[in-house]
Amino acid sequence: MKKHRSLVCFIFWMLSTTAFSQVKDTLNVLTLEEAILGALEQNHNIRIARYDAAISENNATPGNAGLLPSLAAEGSYTKSIRDVQTSFINPQIDEINRQNAESSTLTGTVLLNYTIFNGLGNYYQFNSLQNLSRIGDVQARLTIENTLLQAVIQYLEAARLQELLQINREAMEISRERYERVNVKYEFGAITKLDVLNAKVDLNADSTIYLSTMADYANALRNLNLLLGRDPAATMVVDENFGLNRNLQLEALMAEALAVNSNLLLAEYLRQDARLNLKIANSGYYPRIDLNAAYNYNHVKDEASFLNLSRTDGFSGTITLSYNLFNGFQQRTRVENARVSLAASAENLELAADQVKRDVRNTYEIYLNNLYLLQLAQDDLTTSRLNFERSQEAYATGQINSTDLRTAQLNLINSQNRINNLRIQTKSSEVELYRLSGRLIMESRR
Repeated sequence: MKKHRSLVCFIFWMLSTTAFSQVKDTLNVLTLEEAILGALEQNHNIRIARYDAAISENNATPGNAGLLPSLAAEGSYTKSIRDVQTSFINPQIDEINRQNAESSTLTGTVLLNYTIFNGLGNYYQFNSLQNLSRIGDVQARLTIENTLLQAVIQYLEAARLQELLQINREAMEISRERYERVNVKYEFGAITKLDVLNAKVDLNADSTIYLSTMADYANALRNLNLLLGRDPAATMVVDENFGLNRNLQLEALMAEALAVNSNLLLAEYLRQDARLNLKIANSGYYPRIDLNAAYNYNHVKDEASFLNLSRTDGFSGTITLSYNLFNGFQQRTRVENARVSLAASAENLELAADQVKRDVRNTYEIYLNNLYLLQLAQDDLTTSRLNFERSQEAYATGQINSTDLRTAQLNLINSQNRINNLRIQTKSSEVELYRLSGRLIMESRR
């Protein structure tokens, strides 16, 4: 009965461990470059950001700023049928007595309105709309960069878990082989029952870790699919063999960041907008000159009137000069608030520059440190693997016990995990440096 139960457990384990290898062989492999391009084309947040930027661009027109005249046409036609009876005091005037008398009125007007001068407020408003269009572009770029960064980070997380799944599978295989060996030795009386129980505990622990990693890996793939604008249930595997750029230089990164970093550009455009808003507010101190012109047409026909037909048409024009003498200090408040906003935007620009400098330096230090730790971890992996291989030989000849073998196995697993994590961390810091220096979109299109 015990042998039968062991056989069933072994078959179940074989099915679970070979499933991932079979799936990996049959599914398409998604590279990091393909993931980035997929996010650029299909991610919903990126598409929405582009639509918002297009709206900002569409709004930046002279007409929206009031620089162009407005022209409107109005017309109406009215007809009525009524009974009319009219008598007058003067007996010489015949009274009017009509049944079903028809009357109609046709009117038409074309109106032209144009602001000739308002302290150049319309001109500054147009400049502000153009600047808002640039702000919309930068905000869209920020969304694209942040979304691409999320996609890359999620891709790397999937790659990390995929590699971890392989490490855990190998660890489970080693524990299974050890469990089988101690069972054989136990049957021959070479070891105690305690050694068998220890091996079984280790196998169960490794199996639990493997299954937990498999669930995390599936979740990571679903999250990645969502960022790529794909069906979350779409099946795929990721390419773990991504390269690392080991030649990034702090001076070049810093210069590029201070020139084209999205947050810094946004702060600069917001300061320009504050400056234009101050000019718009100051335009309220100047008089306003408006031109109004109209063409009117009026046609009236009435069977129950002294004037059976009346028609007038012609042009009219008005130039209006207005000047605000006093409005409860509202104008002064608007100007003062605009000055405060300009001062705040200048402070925000300095803060953004300092934050960019800090972030570039911090991320670059992390990047260098990860590269160094990765090199050490690779050396440590070679040592751990050699130590484990020799421990296996020593265990097979009875020179060490199962505890020593398990220790060597755990050291190897830890070394493999350390390299796996450091590769992901190094690539993540590299991509973050691309984002900070404004290279991310450019690098993703190569």
